[in-house]
Amino acid sequence: LCMDEFDGLAFYNGGAVAGASEAHKHMQLIPLPMAQSGPRIPMETLLDGSGFGDRFCAVSGLPFSQLFARVDSRDHNRAERAYHLYRDMLDAAGLNEAGADGGARQLGPYNLLWTREWMLLVPRRAEFFQTISVNAIGFAGALLVKSDEEAHALKRHGPMAVLTHTAMPRR
Repeated sequence: LCMDEFDGLAFYNGGAVAGASEAHKHMQLIPLPMAQSGPRIPMETLLDGSGFGDRFCAVSGLPFSQLFARVDSRDHNRAERAYHLYRDMLDAAGLNEAGADGGARQLGPYNLLWTREWMLLVPRRAEFFQTISVNAIGFAGALLVKSDEEAHALKRHGPMAVLTHTAMPRR
């Protein structure tokens, strides 16, 4: 419903290792574009041409484990289709288990990024690269630092090395 009202990036930090700062589950939504100039989402340029139809794939330009899918923004049933696609992505990543009550149980930390056009799921192995905490927004291309030392470390190692260190390795 929110994305019907305005263009945005929804994100979910599934667990403390994935950057969750609250004990309860919630998604967040930020308006797009993320910056006044450049692409509306910095990482989006690497996603072009990937994940067509009702299936998902790994993006070849990303050196860490992830699953990517296109979402048809014109589909009137897109919310239901996106939900089922998301559940299938969790299953494929080995992050979903059926609970005794018929619900699902999360088996590991992950980040989910979702726009009107696509979804990206990134299984996680670490919250930090050195002292830099990475949450879902990092996988959109926005790495936040708290000090000059962290900024220098980010420049020295590069954003992709930071993301690769915190995500699960590619299979």
